[in-house]
Amino acid sequence: MLQQLWLVLNVGLILFFLLLCFRATKLLREKWGLLTAVFFGLGLLSFIGRSNVKPANHEFHSNLPKTYSFTAEDSLYRDASSSYYVDVELEKTMTSTSRLHITYGKSKQGQVNVPTTANSLTSGFVGGTDWKPQMITVYRTKDNQAFKYFVSGVVEWSLFGVRLYSEPKQYEGLAMIP
Repeated sequence: MLQQLWLVLNVGLILFFLLLCFRATKLLREKWGLLTAVFFGLGLLSFIGRSNVKPANHEFHSNLPKTYSFTAEDSLYRDASSSYYVDVELEKTMTSTSRLHITYGKSKQGQVNVPTTANSLTSGFVGGTDWKPQMITVYRTKDNQAFKYFVSGVVEWSLFGVRLYSEPKQYEGLAMIP
């Protein structure tokens, strides 16, 4: 619920800021002319376009989420359908969902499920918060029916792009293998 209130606060402040910008542009146009107002508007747009910094939870030179590797895939049994997936819901709010995606394969003998990679991301309508996983660990259980996972990271709370608070988060549990 707190994330939804934070989202509403962020959206409200952005709309208020836009209203102030339109009023300032109108006053500039009336006092100093159209050219000054256009220059002011272009200056504001340059600040908006500056937000192309890559998040820490993405692969280097990519828009893909950061993937944690556990086992080399060439050490596993290979056939046409040798990769399997498990999706775990870590946290669900009214507007967003944090998930853990685990990719696994079968051992060369075809008996044991072996986790190969995992990543975590948040989807939905998020504003003012950013989930940054820092460590993902996945182990197979002895009964070969589930994976034990541990995910730790930080939720960064920001207002107008300024980070105000970093909240550590940890998730652990079992991901049942279908």
